[in-house]
Amino acid sequence: MPRKKQPKDKRKEAEIQAECVQWFKNTFPNQIIFSVPLEAARNSWSKYEKMGALHGSPDLLLTLKNHIFFIEMKASWGELSTHQETFRQRCEALGIGYHVCRDLTSFKQAILEEWNKMQNSGLQEVRTQ
Repeated sequence: MPRKKQPKDKRKEAEIQAECVQWFKNTFPNQIIFSVPLEAARNSWSKYEKMGALHGSPDLLLTLKNHIFFIEMKASWGELSTHQETFRQRCEALGIGYHVCRDLTSFKQAILEEWNKMQNSGLQEVRTQ
């Protein structure tokens, strides 16, 4: 599947991700957010795969209390790879939250969706300070 051309006036995925991570850390300082930087594994994938790396792993893993979910960051022109789509489908089958976010607004919306799932499952308030 051919990739969409990158518009010259749009921010890169890494810049968007950094903004979202900073917002989450500021808003939920007692929660966990971390990156899964698989770019470093490209040159020696088999080594990293033996250590647990998984093709299609999303960019971020987040927690809200004991609720865990994933976020894949994509620039406005980005699309999920075949491996990423497979990972997304596995999450759906397991009932694990998986979101594709393209900016801070969609990132916040994903957090709100997961917050609502957590509240509806009977979990209690997340401490933000």
